[in-house]
Amino acid sequence: MEVTVQDVLKFRDKKAEIQKQLTEKFPNSIIVSLGMNIPGPVKTGLAVYYGFCEGKENLEWLLSCRGTIRKKMQIEDKAGYAAVYAVDGEERQHIKERTIELEETHLLGRIWDIDVLDEQSVPLMRQQLGIAERKCLLCNSNARECCRSRKHSAKELQEKVFAILESWMAEQDPPVF
Repeated sequence: MEVTVQDVLKFRDKKAEIQKQLTEKFPNSIIVSLGMNIPGPVKTGLAVYYGFCEGKENLEWLLSCRGTIRKKMQIEDKAGYAAVYAVDGEERQHIKERTIELEETHLLGRIWDIDVLDEQSVPLMRQQLGIAERKCLLCNSNARECCRSRKHSAKELQEKVFAILESWMAEQDPPVF
C-alpha cells in the first residue's frame, strides 16, 4: 500500500508522542527507538515486517544484556513499523555505541534506524561519539549528503533495500520465502 507524505508525517508524530509518553513516565530511563529506513511510497509488507521483527529481536537482546527494558511500545501502521523502549542500566553513549555496532554488523543493520535519545529527547548522533556517519547504500558516500542532494532515485534505493531483505530471508533456516 502506497503512503502519502501526510501519512509519513502522522506516523512520525505518533512515534514522537510515544517517546514523549515514555520520557514522562520513566524520567530516569533512556529512550531507544527502532524503525526501518524504507525509501519510496511503500513502507510496509511482509519482507519489511520480517526485517523489523529481526531488528526488534536483536535490539531487545542487546538492551537486556546489560540493562532492563522497563517498557516497550510498538506502532504498526501503513506508513511503517516502530518500537520504542524505556531502558535502565547503562549509559546513553554505551547504548548508542552498541546499537551502531549492531547496525554495522548485521546484514539488515543498514536498513534499521535505531535512535538513542538524549535528555532533551534529541537523538544522539554518531559524530558526537567520534564515529563516522552512515554510508549510502548504493555508493558508500555520506548517506545524509546523498539523501540531501537526491543523488539516487527512490527506485534505486528501494531495489537495494529489498535486495538486502531478500538476501537475509534466503539465509534463514528454513528460508523465510
